[in-house]
Order: sequence, then structure tokens, then C-alpha cells
Amino acid sequence: MQLNDLLKSVSVDPERTLVLRHSPQEPAFRRALPLLAGERLDLFEAYQSYQGEKVERSISARMGGWIAAFIGYGAGKAVFVGVYEIASSRSVTREEFWSLPAILALRDLGTPGWRAKDAREMRLLFNLPRLPIHENLRGKLVVNWPPMERT
Repeated sequence: MQLNDLLKSVSVDPERTLVLRHSPQEPAFRRALPLLAGERLDLFEAYQSYQGEKVERSISARMGGWIAAFIGYGAGKAVFVGVYEIASSRSVTREEFWSLPAILALRDLGTPGWRAKDAREMRLLFNLPRLPIHENLRGKLVVNWPPMERT
């Protein structure tokens, strides 16, 4: 079975869906992320709500569409977390970003959040509500992921 078939089975248009494979660079946070997706979805979703400029543009271009979220699971594999609606976004300053309790909790788990080398004055935070579809597959569906795993 193909991912597109799973999406179409619940009326999610694959053409309007961005498939993300979260694979943090920071070793401690990379180890923590699967636990968050299983036990603390609120923190996983806070992590997913902000991205670098390139992914930010891709999400913005699909406003009203969906994200199929995965976590890197070794070389060439990813495990399913869920399907999220791309509902809206808002611009935040660095100060606003670092005032959010979930962001502070993520920082304590090892993600740098808004990196110092990111010179932007504003960035987008996305409102990505998780949809109650294919919940039975969260943490169980493992897919093959072609090379260039961070693309």
C-alpha cells in the first residue's frame, strides 16, 4: 500500500499534503522525539509548529491542506505520527517565541528552538490541529524513506 492510498481513503488530497520527516540534528532531542510523539503529543506538536524558512514556505504554500508527520526511524525509514490540518499561521518575535511554555519545555529537552544564527526578526508559528484519522497507525506504521532523508 502507498501513503497516497491511505490519505485518499480519508479524503485527504495527496497533492495538497506536505509529508514531513522530523529528524532533529541534536542527538538528545532526536532520542526524545519518539517519546514525545507517543506520550506528550502537545510537545511534539509545539515542535512541529515552527520550522526553518524553507519548510515554513512549503507549509504556507499549502495553507488549508495537510501535513502527514513522520519521525525518522533509522536510515531509510520513518514512523507515522499523524495527519495535521494546516489551519493558520501567525508571526511571532523571538521574545514571543521564547515566552511560550511548550517552547521552553522543548529547549529543556535539547532542541535549540530559534537558533541564534537565524537572523530573522519574525518567524511563523503554525496552527496544525491533529486530525482524528489513522490514529490506530500512530507509532506503528513504518514507511520506506528514499535517500536525502532531510528533504
